[in-house]
Amino acid sequence: MIQRIVFAGVLALATVPAYANDTVLATSKSHKLQVFADGGATWCAPTLRLRMVLEADSPDAGNPGAQLELMNRLKTPITSDCKAASAAELTVIEQGRSTGIYKAAAAAGWVFAAAPAASVPQPVVTQAPTPSAPQGPASPPPVVQAPQPAMPAAPQAAELDYFEALARVLRDNPALAQDDSTIRLWASHRYEREYSQLQHQEFKLQPVLQRARADFADYLARPRGNVVTIATRAYFRTYDFNARRFPIDDLGTQVSYQKPCCVSVKVPTNFVVKLQDLDAVTGLPMDPAEAQALAERRTRYGSINRTIYLALTVRLEAGGFKGDGWGSSTILGTVEGVTFYPDDRLLEPILTIGAEEFARWRANRAAELAEAARLAEQREAEQHRQRWLAQREQNIRALSGAPSSVRLANYISDGDLSLYTRLSDLRSARAAALMSGKPVPVAMLVQSDGAGRSKVASKWPGKLELTVADPLPELAASQWYLVRGLLSVPEAEGLPPAQLTAQAIHICAQPKCADVADPAVIIDRKLAGGR
Repeated sequence: MIQRIVFAGVLALATVPAYANDTVLATSKSHKLQVFADGGATWCAPTLRLRMVLEADSPDAGNPGAQLELMNRLKTPITSDCKAASAAELTVIEQGRSTGIYKAAAAAGWVFAAAPAASVPQPVVTQAPTPSAPQGPASPPPVVQAPQPAMPAAPQAAELDYFEALARVLRDNPALAQDDSTIRLWASHRYEREYSQLQHQEFKLQPVLQRARADFADYLARPRGNVVTIATRAYFRTYDFNARRFPIDDLGTQVSYQKPCCVSVKVPTNFVVKLQDLDAVTGLPMDPAEAQALAERRTRYGSINRTIYLALTVRLEAGGFKGDGWGSSTILGTVEGVTFYPDDRLLEPILTIGAEEFARWRANRAAELAEAARLAEQREAEQHRQRWLAQREQNIRALSGAPSSVRLANYISDGDLSLYTRLSDLRSARAAALMSGKPVPVAMLVQSDGAGRSKVASKWPGKLELTVADPLPELAASQWYLVRGLLSVPEAEGLPPAQLTAQAIHICAQPKCADVADPAVIIDRKLAGGR
């Protein structure tokens, strides 16, 4: 079943206490760097201003990739110690100058990426003091290496959680969005420590609630599309060499998001996304060599770590969440892609299946299911036929003692053998049609009194006209038939002929269809599938 993931990125840096005007968010002796947050004791803000300061001999100097990898491990300190933060900007300082600027956002999972080139500031240069007396020829200005242009980060679909779902409900309900209980819920989420300390202090809590109100309005104002990312955990099983994939356990059909404790609210307390096409995700496809390498990388002390993480790309139904009256709201979502990750940081994908490839994958899965259903139906039909074969002689003996009306009714009727089925009597059928005011189903023995397709009179049983449509055969004069169809009685004076519209018809070779009254013929027809 799908479960909600609480991400916990781990950075091998020791958190140290704040000092003076800067907060040291993290430090690393092996990497010879420190990460600072501007603002001192009030560093926690909606937009964090961070600086990574590298020593001259840092192994990560001049290596943006390594620097980004380290920063992307700071997800946990940021999200746990500063819930008010929704974005961060990082400036990398090497030897007194800026060599790059990177940005991250809560909506994108706190993944740092290079900022657009236009936002990269000029290098920072410390001005040397002016000498008090001439000191000889002036020193040349310091040579500064201009930073490389940064590429803009690719837009990402927001990861769905309780508050992302709530934002989609409240965008059309401003009154509920500004309700005191909703703001208290947001404050308890974004300013957890402050709210916990001040929640029962009426006056001291007000500044926190005012800050939360403005912050929540900004959060709701973010543009949101119908495509989101849903994270889930799964387990892969022993490699299937025929299918060339690691099968994974059933992921279920839905995911739910619960309201955090412990504020009473008027908004929904539970959001459910019912997922379509998730059954197409049946495994992690890869060649045997790649599969072996993956298994070996994840083997420790002789045991394979079979836990993997999936980021599902899901398109939500345009109509939005719909309440069910029990504090829960649901929405339909269609899975359009999936990325497999080795751990819950979701940083280094194992494999990504995009929209086009996933559509083909989904179609193949649907074809597999259809083929499985066809084979199951085929097996069921064969089992039914085998049961009939096993009791064929018994059925023949049972039908031999039945009246001709029962035998002929079983010949023309669908379904299994029934000793309670018999041909319809015209008088009873007319009465039933008149009483119900609508056509009634009948099975009858008929001899035509003419030829054609529409309202052909009958010699037997009389006072009856037959109508047949393609692809049934045209009626011939004086021919005996077994007919199954709908009988009606038109409104007219006197006793008008009943109308029988044929749905199935059998042309008999002998008068009164004696040729198909043989019990063995009837049972064998049903065995052949004509039942």
